[in-house]
Amino acid sequence: MVAHGETGYLVSEPDISSAAKYIKDLVDNTELRAKMGPAGRSRALEMFSPGGMINWYEQLYLGNLKKPIKGF
Repeated sequence: MVAHGETGYLVSEPDISSAAKYIKDLVDNTELRAKMGPAGRSRALEMFSPGGMINWYEQLYLGNLKKPIKGF
């Protein structure tokens, strides 16, 4: 969902120092916040629009059709 460095930041659960650094970067950098906010919204609308979700489910379904069914 999040594109690291483009629409937000991803941090491993125990890595508190990286999380703090990213939060500080966002607090201190108005330009970065102004860029990431709209980029995140755009990505969410693209990925979770009806068309985007239909495409995702279609790819999931078609990908599973190629896998053998256990027990057959």
